[in-house]
Amino acid sequence: MLACATAVTAAVAGGAERDDVDLTERRYPLPVAAAAAVGALLAVGAWGLPVLTAPDLVAPGVWSGFRFASWGLLLGLGAVVAAAALAPASRPERGAALLLGAAALLGVRALEYPLTAARAAEGAPGQGLWLALAALAAFVVAAATAVSARR
Repeated sequence: MLACATAVTAAVAGGAERDDVDLTERRYPLPVAAAAAVGALLAVGAWGLPVLTAPDLVAPGVWSGFRFASWGLLLGLGAVVAAAALAPASRPERGAALLLGAAALLGVRALEYPLTAARAAEGAPGQGLWLALAALAAFVVAAATAVSARR
């Protein structure tokens, strides 16, 4: 309940802050949008494919093996895609913060492999790990581009 109240308060405060903003001068920097779009596409694979593979392990998935844990994958994917969509339209510092937050979320996804590899015999890194690392790098590049575009 407290998190919902905080979200509503932040939305109202953000809306009130933007009432006085002139949107005719709004820019949508193409390099930031392109890097964020690449990161979002890679994130779809990072969240949809398993990070850990093993012969006897059935990892929760988005496209197959859908179960309760898959909802967390969908929420993480939604947060990353929303950040990629909002960041290029945001102010440079706030857009960079959104992109770095998405990168941190992908970092947590990539950490699933070293933290849980011991739970499965003959565990190996899956495609989701490599896509998560690639998406993380794309979001860091997008954040750096957003901040450098300000200058």
